[in-house]
Amino acid sequence: MKRTTLTLIAVNLIALSAAQDCLPVFMPTDQLPPCAESPISEYLAQQHQMYGPDIIMRNPAHHGFNNCMPPPPDGGQQTHQFGSKVNFEISLDRGNTWMAMEAEADCLVMVRHRETIPGTRVFDTEMLQLNIQGGTLPPNVMVRESPTLPSAGVTRISSVAGGFRIDSFFDVFTELSLDGGLTWMPANTPGHVCLQYDTQALMSGCGNGDGSATVLTDMFGSAAGSFADGFGGDEFDPRGAFVRDAPTFSVGTFFFAPTIARELFTSNIEWPDALGFNPDVSVSLTRVERGQVTDRDNDGQNDYLETEFDMTAPFSMNVKVIQEMVCCPEPTWMVTYVMTNTGLGPADFSMHRVWDIDQYWSGSFTNEEVGVAGNGDPLGPVVFQREFGAAFAATTMGLSSSPSADFYYGGKQAHIPTGGGPAFGFGTDVLTWNNYGMPLTWRNYVAFLGYNIDGASGAANGDGHIALEHMVSLAPGETKQLTYYHVYGGLRPTRVTGDVNCDGCVDDTDLAIVLSLFGTNMRAGDVNLDGIVDDTDLAIVLANFGLGC
Repeated sequence: MKRTTLTLIAVNLIALSAAQDCLPVFMPTDQLPPCAESPISEYLAQQHQMYGPDIIMRNPAHHGFNNCMPPPPDGGQQTHQFGSKVNFEISLDRGNTWMAMEAEADCLVMVRHRETIPGTRVFDTEMLQLNIQGGTLPPNVMVRESPTLPSAGVTRISSVAGGFRIDSFFDVFTELSLDGGLTWMPANTPGHVCLQYDTQALMSGCGNGDGSATVLTDMFGSAAGSFADGFGGDEFDPRGAFVRDAPTFSVGTFFFAPTIARELFTSNIEWPDALGFNPDVSVSLTRVERGQVTDRDNDGQNDYLETEFDMTAPFSMNVKVIQEMVCCPEPTWMVTYVMTNTGLGPADFSMHRVWDIDQYWSGSFTNEEVGVAGNGDPLGPVVFQREFGAAFAATTMGLSSSPSADFYYGGKQAHIPTGGGPAFGFGTDVLTWNNYGMPLTWRNYVAFLGYNIDGASGAANGDGHIALEHMVSLAPGETKQLTYYHVYGGLRPTRVTGDVNCDGCVDDTDLAIVLSLFGTNMRAGDVNLDGIVDDTDLAIVLANFGLGC
């Protein structure tokens, strides 16, 4: 996917297109603010704010809105009171250390209609009151909207097919109290907050030197920046291969219920819009529980994120998304979908995982190889992409899964499989996927190579990308789990074979680690990465005992 710039953004930060303009988001209703059940909407700020000489606040995220209301009619004005939550980080020592906070927030907002232009209503807004306290804030710490300075903003609502596009911002002047409200310190600058989709960052535990990776992801397990302005994607520092922080790009999971529904699970509206993907409005995501990136295994890296949402159409399903970065030995981003059919009838669908990788080691993303390895392997095939002519082990990026995929492909732009069209498209092929999934002629095929043959395409020209597809069938009440492994600088994660300590040999040390952590959720002993160290992990180690030694 061509782009000219790449900017890595930190947890809960969104790049703004202009000083006061925000990228629009899609919402099924025009209620303000977007209700808590509207997926992944929140107001995010970009800059730090100082309170006095030592206290800094950063990364505020305002979300979980309730008591949503339609906007006033043309010429009208209304005040609107609602509850919400605020997450932010605060430093009391000029940024040397940081504490993550979450608190309840009571809000009062004025909304006044300014004008209506073709297809778009424009509203002037002002935050009249914002009181933040409780939650994980220390005793007597409070934040409020300034009682003397106006916190003004603008909201624009445009009608589009299936819903509304909303772009909205506030410039919020805040004050901080450390003594329960007796005295207040004003911020040095207003917080410019934009209504955006929730995006979070995962960082690997591979250290800060060669072999580290950073993935900018969202609560659905998709990593994609704005295709319009070029930011986003991942950053990878491979071992002795090419320039530091070489980027990969869009990663996501498409959900297809044949002839019924299609949906890209992503927080970024720019992805489907810019590439022309046409999701069905019949897919309805309702309850959403947003998670926070945490350091679950206490290794000093924020590398774990767990979120959950419900679908009510085309059938009822609960989906838990678990993401983690591990190192065994190369950086591996794991995305697990735990899917439960909560309806009364069967649920039959496919999950299509794509990775559109753009590397620049040799100066062009169009000569990268796509390939497949492991046909006939008990672990299933792994598709990969790498720089042609480069140090293969370092530039290879592999995509595998557990259970193994039903189908895979490695595509190159404009190449037509030997079984017939359609040709592989540009980038992530969303136009072709409008046909509800992977075309039959693409299944288990690699461009310029063929069907079910291990190997790589060579440096044939064309934008490349790789994908896996799983066919899923759930009876009422049934649960299935699907994990995707994105390996940076390798083909597949070592840990799935029972090598717990990642030394290349499954031996007594691995067995001892699992036994010592039995019954816990410590990642060091969780061989199959399902969140608990149990008999299954022990069995995997025993079944592979001696492998690699």
